[in-house]
Amino acid sequence: MSDDLPEDTDAATWERLVERTRAMGPAGRARRAGELNASVRAAALAGIRLRHPTADEREQRLYLAALLLGDDLVRRAFGWDPDVRGR
Repeated sequence: MSDDLPEDTDAATWERLVERTRAMGPAGRARRAGELNASVRAAALAGIRLRHPTADEREQRLYLAALLLGDDLVRRAFGWDPDVRGR
């Protein structure tokens, strides 16, 4: 077990988490990573909708792309500047 335990998790709990993660196998870990990724994107979109209630779905997705890919790439790839409407 690693000496780098999270400060908010005791060693026994951390060890159980590691054991369960290993038991998932590669496909299970990949599936779980995809689920977590989808959850984070959904939370980010919810925050974007709160900050930009008049933004349509395309614009919401562009704000998300700016968060994930960076403003410069979104400007070059989509011709859309997230700073025009504000954060």
